Amino acid sequence: MSPVGFVAVEDRSQRVGVGVAIGIGVEKWLFVSPNKRIQRRRSTPIPIATPTPMLQLSGWRLLPTFATVCNSQFTQPFLPLRARVTVPAMPAYHHLFGPVQSRRFGRSLGVDLVRPKTCSLNCVFCQLGPTAATSTERRADVPLEEILAELDTWRRAGGEADFVTLGGSGEPTLHPQFGELLRWIRDNLPFRSLLLSNGTLFADEEVRHAAAQADVVKISLHAWDQASFERLARPHASLRFDAILDGYRRFRRVFRGRLHVEVFVVPGVNDRPEQMARIARLTQSFQPDIVDLNTLDRPAADAVVQACPAQTLEQLAALFTPPALVPHPLLPGTRAAFVDTPDADAIAALVQRHPSPVEQLAARSGQSVEATLATLKSLAAQHRIHLIRRDNTWFATP
Repeated sequence: MSPVGFVAVEDRSQRVGVGVAIGIGVEKWLFVSPNKRIQRRRSTPIPIATPTPMLQLSGWRLLPTFATVCNSQFTQPFLPLRARVTVPAMPAYHHLFGPVQSRRFGRSLGVDLVRPKTCSLNCVFCQLGPTAATSTERRADVPLEEILAELDTWRRAGGEADFVTLGGSGEPTLHPQFGELLRWIRDNLPFRSLLLSNGTLFADEEVRHAAAQADVVKISLHAWDQASFERLARPHASLRFDAILDGYRRFRRVFRGRLHVEVFVVPGVNDRPEQMARIARLTQSFQPDIVDLNTLDRPAADAVVQACPAQTLEQLAALFTPPALVPHPLLPGTRAAFVDTPDADAIAALVQRHPSPVEQLAARSGQSVEATLATLKSLAAQHRIHLIRRDNTWFATP
């Protein structure tokens, strides 16, 4: 390695740094920066102080306007303007998505443990579309080592979130090592862990023991008996509503974290007060910390499913003790950065696990709605996602 000169560079936020570029190969450089290397763009030279340790130049470009200034102050030649720094490609994540902004949990980094769409249910309201074949077989179709490697890469890249969330393309408890993943998160990341589960496997003691490793667990209860369970969830033939409910009670006795239960309200199926009152009584038997009422806000597996009006949700919420929480829109301007750069691949990966309106995707990526829609149309033309227009809103779905 040898110094090639003092250089000025700027990053994507137009922050400027001056330092020494050291060649380590064809179009690859290390950048030795001064202590005050990061300053707003300015037309005057930035003083060189004692160099800090060398950092690999990533996400920066050469700033040619500083060539004359640097050459006039220092004897070493300026890095030739025809040379360009090779910016490494951002890592491709196959099992991470987001962070996405959650109403209840803030910035949530999603971890997908299963192949799309692997689930024990075929819920009429599922945002991921229908389940081709329901299953209760616990299989490691996604190697745990791959997931841990991606999480470690994300951590080393400075990733931040409020929660690392197990969920995505299906039911995470179908992966036999999801408990090991929760323990790894606890031991290696400073963020809390969240398990999003439909709860159908909680009759299994091994599943309950693994789920108890999470800081927060969110399970589902949309029905009040086997018949309503089958109508709403269209479960695998082996699943029994009473056994699942008993699993919830057993889990609550050993789980020391925060337990949420989601009740998805489908008009014409479980939205009558007497129906919701039965569900409310069942929740009291396992005492969740929080009950969340939810309803449709994006296209469902069954096109006839409609959203429950906000006024009705408020009335139903009062049937729970304490009252259930109802969804409210995210505050305007609320956004969370993508795990990766907001390019087509990152958007496609997010949509596969978290279908969203175009406006939300634009807010998360920092792009305009028009630019985001153009990207989505390109992805749809490649058959990587689907675009659906409903009620004058474009939705991106798997």
